[in-house]
Amino acid sequence: MSIDQLKRDFHSVGIMGILVDLFIRLANSVTFFKVLHCLAIEETTLHHEIKELHPKYTERFLTQEEVENFLQVEATRMPEYVVELGLDKQDECLGLLDNERLINYCWYSDLPTRLNKNLEVHFNPQYKYAYRSYTIIPFRGQRLQGLNLYHALQIYRKQGYRGIVAYVDSNNFNSRRSLDHLGFQLFERIFILKLFDTYLIYKTSDSMPFQFSIQLTDLARKKYKIRTFTK
Repeated sequence: MSIDQLKRDFHSVGIMGILVDLFIRLANSVTFFKVLHCLAIEETTLHHEIKELHPKYTERFLTQEEVENFLQVEATRMPEYVVELGLDKQDECLGLLDNERLINYCWYSDLPTRLNKNLEVHFNPQYKYAYRSYTIIPFRGQRLQGLNLYHALQIYRKQGYRGIVAYVDSNNFNSRRSLDHLGFQLFERIFILKLFDTYLIYKTSDSMPFQFSIQLTDLARKKYKIRTFTK
């Protein structure tokens, strides 16, 4: 974490937020630990003051060829494993472009999606799951992440989906602010702790109607166990 980022976080979340972030980072130096803020947005909760895309920008769902080409562009920071898994599941990548330069993207799925190599996110298939959203550095500050999600919500609602679900790490303060401004509603928190060969999952609610849960991948079931607790 840079000094500038630390200062911004201090002004926005205070000393307690900084301490929580440091604790999570310290815990992850010895094991796997995450606190997920699980979020959802539907038409009824959308903050309509979100503006339309700037006329000089365009948007479209990227073809497989385009995704594979952008994978080679370092600035996009599109991990190869995300592309491989996303294309295998026929997930969709909505891109925002400036003169054919990819400046923002987000992946959308209605199938279980990897959280890491051993865990995956499950959810109600009546919702689209948004993951791996990224804005390249020179174009940050224009709320492109929010615009991408807003336009995706419009598209998927017309296709019959109820809305979009996502998660954000509890110490990712920038994304939390962005999604809160857009109108995402927090419906539960999930704590994940790995102890030896067991993942302990603590859920603060039953997450209905979103049916959000963390499960082992098929391959991980051969080596690891999972225990889930609900408040």
